[in-house]
Amino acid sequence: MNLTNFELDLELLRSTFDERKGLRSVGFIESVRGSIIRAKILGVSIGELLEIHNHVNPEKRLQAKVVGFDANVSILCPLGSTDKIVPGAKVSSIPHEQQILGSEKLLGSVINSRGQIIDSLPSCLQLRHKIKKRHINPDAKGPDPLKRVKIERVLETGIKAIDAFTTIGMGQRIAVFAEPGVGKTTLLSSIIKHNQSAVNVIALIGERGREVQEFVHQNLSNECRARTVIVSSTSDE
Repeated sequence: MNLTNFELDLELLRSTFDERKGLRSVGFIESVRGSIIRAKILGVSIGELLEIHNHVNPEKRLQAKVVGFDANVSILCPLGSTDKIVPGAKVSSIPHEQQILGSEKLLGSVINSRGQIIDSLPSCLQLRHKIKKRHINPDAKGPDPLKRVKIERVLETGIKAIDAFTTIGMGQRIAVFAEPGVGKTTLLSSIIKHNQSAVNVIALIGERGREVQEFVHQNLSNECRARTVIVSSTSDE
């Protein structure tokens, strides 16, 4: 073992203590290959979120999730662009679980995959639902299959062809398959506008960036959007 590796291993055995956040594991980036990041850091587990420090802008940090191990090296999947990451960049654990605050403030908002609000309606257009605030763990396990509520009630979509020929039950999963440009997004916006639900949660996963803006600002009226939460994770993310 040469001196450089010895010094690195000594650093890996150290932790920094922040009085506001508690104990944190600290390490260094070893290499980056495409969307795979290899880091030397001790005391982390599969599924844990880490922060990679930007040497250009210390205030800007990239989050990454631990997805595997190779000997004493942790394999990370970045939750964002790997631009400006350099070998030896500091990586540290986040001393709290990732949680999303569920409240009425989410109504009318567009949030990213980490639950951060990136666009919202003006406060004068927001609805005032009495929604109890609670923290939601995005990695929470699904309910027990034997305790799920039975599908016994009809969900009226407001689309007569669907309600008449392919009736949907509350709690049922359905899929819409069609070629690009034939109206899937338009159909979805019509269902959002006319269905009976008090709150809609729409996840736009893998969409092109321009399509998200078109969907939010052209296909949804302010009244419709006021009772809708939109989750956006575009194809480049």
